[in-house]
Amino acid sequence: MRLLRLILIILNDVRLSARGLSYEVFVSGGKLVTGQDDHSISVPAFGREAIELPARLSYLGIIETLPEVLRTGHADYTVKGNIKTSIFNYAIPFSKQGDFKLPFVSPFK
Repeated sequence: MRLLRLILIILNDVRLSARGLSYEVFVSGGKLVTGQDDHSISVPAFGREAIELPARLSYLGIIETLPEVLRTGHADYTVKGNIKTSIFNYAIPFSKQGDFKLPFVSPFK
Protein backbone atom coordinates (compact mmCIF):
# COMPACT_ATOMS: atom_id res chain seq x y z
CA MET A 1 0.00 0.00 0.00
CA ARG A 2 1.08 3.58 -0.63
CA LEU A 3 0.17 6.67 1.38
CA LEU A 4 -1.62 9.34 -0.68
CA ARG A 5 -3.62 12.48 0.11
CA LEU A 6 -7.31 12.58 -0.75
CA ILE A 7 -9.27 15.84 -0.80
CA LEU A 8 -12.90 15.52 0.31
CA ILE A 9 -15.41 18.32 -0.25
CA ILE A 10 -18.25 18.27 2.28
CA LEU A 11 -21.53 19.98 1.41
CA ASN A 12 -23.89 20.09 4.36
CA ASP A 13 -27.29 21.64 5.17
CA VAL A 14 -26.78 21.48 8.97
CA ARG A 15 -23.76 22.38 11.10
CA LEU A 16 -21.35 19.46 11.34
CA SER A 17 -18.72 19.09 14.03
CA ALA A 18 -16.76 15.89 13.89
CA ARG A 19 -13.73 14.35 15.56
CA GLY A 20 -12.56 12.53 12.47
CA LEU A 21 -13.66 9.99 9.91
CA SER A 22 -12.78 6.71 8.27
CA TYR A 23 -13.57 5.66 4.72
CA GLU A 24 -13.16 3.09 1.96
CA VAL A 25 -13.33 3.57 -1.81
CA PHE A 26 -14.38 0.67 -4.04
CA VAL A 27 -14.08 0.76 -7.84
CA SER A 28 -15.78 -1.99 -9.86
CA GLY A 29 -16.05 -4.07 -6.68
CA GLY A 30 -12.38 -3.85 -5.70
CA LYS A 31 -11.26 -1.95 -2.59
CA LEU A 32 -8.76 0.60 -3.92
CA VAL A 33 -8.40 3.21 -1.19
CA THR A 34 -8.81 3.27 2.60
CA GLY A 35 -8.10 5.93 5.15
CA GLN A 36 -8.89 7.54 8.45
CA ASP A 37 -8.18 10.83 10.13
CA ASP A 38 -8.76 11.90 13.73
CA HIS A 39 -8.49 15.68 13.21
CA SER A 40 -11.47 17.86 14.07
CA ILE A 41 -13.75 18.86 11.20
CA SER A 42 -16.22 21.75 11.32
CA VAL A 43 -18.61 22.65 8.51
CA PRO A 44 -21.18 25.44 9.00
CA ALA A 45 -24.80 24.91 8.00
CA PHE A 46 -25.16 25.23 4.22
CA GLY A 47 -21.38 25.48 4.12
CA ARG A 48 -18.72 23.74 2.14
CA GLU A 49 -15.38 22.50 3.36
CA ALA A 50 -12.47 20.83 1.59
CA ILE A 51 -10.34 18.61 3.79
CA GLU A 52 -7.23 16.58 3.04
CA LEU A 53 -7.30 12.97 4.19
CA PRO A 54 -4.56 10.40 4.33
CA ALA A 55 -5.27 7.63 1.84
CA ARG A 56 -3.78 4.18 1.41
CA LEU A 57 -3.83 2.90 -2.15
CA SER A 58 -4.03 -0.86 -2.61
CA TYR A 59 -1.89 -2.10 -5.48
CA LEU A 60 -3.62 -5.48 -5.23
CA GLY A 61 -6.97 -3.72 -5.61
CA ILE A 62 -5.72 -2.00 -8.76
CA ILE A 63 -4.46 -5.29 -10.22
CA GLU A 64 -7.82 -6.95 -9.49
CA THR A 65 -9.91 -4.05 -10.85
CA LEU A 66 -7.93 -2.76 -13.83
CA PRO A 67 -8.67 -5.58 -16.33
CA GLU A 68 -12.45 -5.12 -16.00
CA VAL A 69 -12.22 -1.32 -16.27
CA LEU A 70 -10.00 -1.54 -19.35
CA ARG A 71 -12.28 -4.14 -20.91
CA THR A 72 -15.43 -2.05 -20.46
CA GLY A 73 -14.09 1.53 -20.31
CA HIS A 74 -16.55 2.01 -17.43
CA ALA A 75 -16.34 1.77 -13.65
CA ASP A 76 -18.80 1.84 -10.77
CA TYR A 77 -17.62 3.35 -7.50
CA THR A 78 -18.73 3.35 -3.88
CA VAL A 79 -17.36 5.58 -1.14
CA LYS A 80 -18.45 4.64 2.36
CA GLY A 81 -17.34 5.25 5.88
CA ASN A 82 -18.15 6.81 9.23
CA ILE A 83 -17.90 10.32 10.61
CA LYS A 84 -17.17 10.44 14.36
CA THR A 85 -19.28 13.20 15.87
CA SER A 86 -18.25 15.41 18.76
CA ILE A 87 -21.26 14.16 20.73
CA PHE A 88 -20.33 11.01 22.68
CA ASN A 89 -18.01 10.00 19.82
CA TYR A 90 -21.09 8.71 17.95
CA ALA A 91 -20.35 7.49 14.41
CA ILE A 92 -22.58 8.54 11.51
CA PRO A 93 -22.29 6.24 8.49
CA PHE A 94 -22.18 7.67 4.98
CA SER A 95 -22.23 6.13 1.52
CA LYS A 96 -22.14 7.46 -2.04
CA GLN A 97 -22.37 5.40 -5.22
CA GLY A 98 -21.93 6.35 -8.83
CA ASP A 99 -20.18 5.46 -12.03
CA PHE A 100 -17.89 7.00 -14.57
CA LYS A 101 -16.71 6.35 -18.09
CA LEU A 102 -13.03 6.58 -18.83
CA PRO A 103 -12.80 8.88 -21.87
CA PHE A 104 -9.36 7.62 -22.88
CA VAL A 105 -10.25 3.90 -22.82
CA SER A 106 -12.10 2.19 -25.66
CA PRO A 107 -13.82 -1.01 -24.55
CA PHE A 108 -12.02 -4.11 -25.78
CA LYS A 109 -14.21 -6.66 -27.52
